[in-house]
Amino acid sequence: GGERRRVEILRALAARPRVLLVDEPFAGLDPRAAEDIAAQLRRMAAEGVAVVITDHRVRQAFQACDRVDILADGVVLFSGTPTAAAADARVRALYLGDGFDGASSQRRKSPDGPGHET
Repeated sequence: GGERRRVEILRALAARPRVLLVDEPFAGLDPRAAEDIAAQLRRMAAEGVAVVITDHRVRQAFQACDRVDILADGVVLFSGTPTAAAADARVRALYLGDGFDGASSQRRKSPDGPGHET
């Protein structure tokens, strides 16, 4: 799974954008495909492309990003690292829920460099 999503991202990269907006890149993907897409987005960010993600799959987004902005009712509820977001009481209460395991949401270290922002 995820081949079509990869092709869409590569097609967008052909134009050599400085900014890439990706809407719901992890939707409908199995965990392995989502991990592959996250790695691809991190590589692009390491190459200087500003990658902006909107996604409801928090765990995958946290793995892909260095920085997250979490919105609630159109207002920025939190802005910072995924680790800090997972630990923030307001974010947990209003968005993540008490059962969210922040430790398992940590982005895997990548030799490709830093991730990107949401």
